[in-house]
Amino acid sequence: MDSVTALSTKEPSHQPIECNKPTVICLPSDPDNDDFGIELTGGCHSYMGEVCVCKVYTDSVSYRDGRLKRGDVLLSVNGKSMKKCSLEEARSAVANSPHTLQLVVRRDPDPLTLFTSIEEPKIFITVELWRTHINEPLGISLMERKDVGVFVTWMVS
Repeated sequence: MDSVTALSTKEPSHQPIECNKPTVICLPSDPDNDDFGIELTGGCHSYMGEVCVCKVYTDSVSYRDGRLKRGDVLLSVNGKSMKKCSLEEARSAVANSPHTLQLVVRRDPDPLTLFTSIEEPKIFITVELWRTHINEPLGISLMERKDVGVFVTWMVS
């Protein structure tokens, strides 16, 4: 039994998240949001190598709980390790949670480092994206890091 599995069997009442320490968060089901109000990014196939919280939506159970923040790393979902999970597998694990969502998360001291690579860019390309309707999504997510630049965090292929 690894430390994440051992930790995930305990259920603290409302333990705050401390940096670099696995923390259990239990969220009740939300009939309006099968994603519990969190948007995930990363995954084992991304440069980040981990699944992490990209956004916590207001008026969601996650927002009302008040502990999850952008950059928190998901170590497990309902006892299933996220270590080798793709983004799709992690999203599915959250969405298919029966009643209560149990997360084990870790907070890094500087979560912005998760969203950037230390590698120097080798290829630069210019693209034009066209939409047929103003409300149509572009299928791309960008993130700006101050004094570093703009990064593509994910794309729909």
